[in-house]
This record gives sequence, structure tokens and C-alpha cells, in this order.
Amino acid sequence: MCEPLTFISAALGAAQAGYAYRGQQYQQGIALRNKRIAKESEEKRVANEMTATNLRQIQEGIADAQLIQENDRRLVEAESTAVVAAGEAGVSGNVVSAKLGDLEKGGANARFAIETQAKLRGQAYEQRFKNLGLAYRNNIMRYEAAPVPLVNRGQAVLSGLTTGMNMYSVGKEAGLDTALDGLGESLKGIFTIGRG
Repeated sequence: MCEPLTFISAALGAAQAGYAYRGQQYQQGIALRNKRIAKESEEKRVANEMTATNLRQIQEGIADAQLIQENDRRLVEAESTAVVAAGEAGVSGNVVSAKLGDLEKGGANARFAIETQAKLRGQAYEQRFKNLGLAYRNNIMRYEAAPVPLVNRGQAVLSGLTTGMNMYSVGKEAGLDTALDGLGESLKGIFTIGRG
């Protein structure tokens, strides 16, 4: 049977090693959980942003189609009005054809402008999606590169040994080794009874 101070110091050292090891496991678990949460949040953020961008693109496409439809309707009205007015005025031939040509040219220019703007917006949205993808990839790589504390059994044991040895040194200097001798004899009796 070892002396009581040695026993107490060893018990405290073992407890410290166990607590240090569990603390390391806890820190590692928290770091891994935070990484997972950050990745999930980034995935949701990108998905929401892409959905909102898609909806905006669809709405603008509908608005463009309505503008083209309205432009075509106005062109037909203007052509009809021009033909009727020319007929009432007794004008025909090249003058009417020229007027209709001017109206069709104006309508075509308006349609071309709307379609060109839609095409440019589509390219801008395509670039936005590419940028979202790059930002997503960079953020995920950053989350993956974040350090995760390792569980180090050696460090935990060293911490426990240091605690135990410090306890033993302090107890020895304080005279606890002689003060606990009576306790040592009592403990011998307990452990002897337990073996028999």
C-alpha cells in the first residue's frame, strides 16, 4: 500500500487527466458542430439567393413579354389608323406604304430594344449565378480549413501527471505526508478486508 499523500496525488492527477481529455473531446465536438452549421447555413443562403434571383428573372421575362405584346398591339392600331386615315384622305400607293414602313420600323426598333435589354439582363443573371457559385465554394473551403482542436491523450496525461506531482510536492512541503500516516493505516485495513 502506498502512502496516503501519494494515493491522493495520484487520484487527483488521474482525475485531472480525465477532465482534460473530456474537455478536449468537448472542444473538438463544438468545433465540428460549428463547421457543420456554417456549411448548412451557407447552403441555405445560396439556395435562397438563387431562388430569389430566378423569380426576379422570371418576373422580368414576363414584363418584357407584356411590353412586346403591348408594342405589337400599338403597332397594329397605328397601322390600322394610318390605312383608314389614308383612305379617308384619298391618299394611296407609295405614301401609305412609306407610312406603314415607318410604323413597322419603329415597332421593330422597340421590340429589338426590349429583347436586347432582356438578353443583357440574362447575361448579368448568368454572371450572378457564377459569382454565387464561386462565393459558395470559397466559403465552404474556408469553413473546411478552419482548425479543429485535436484530442491529445498525451497532453491530457501530462496535465494529470503535472497536477499529481504538484499536489505531492505541495503536500510534502506542508507536512501532509506525516499528518496522513494514520489515514494510511486505516486505508490498509479497508483494502485488506476487501481482499479477504
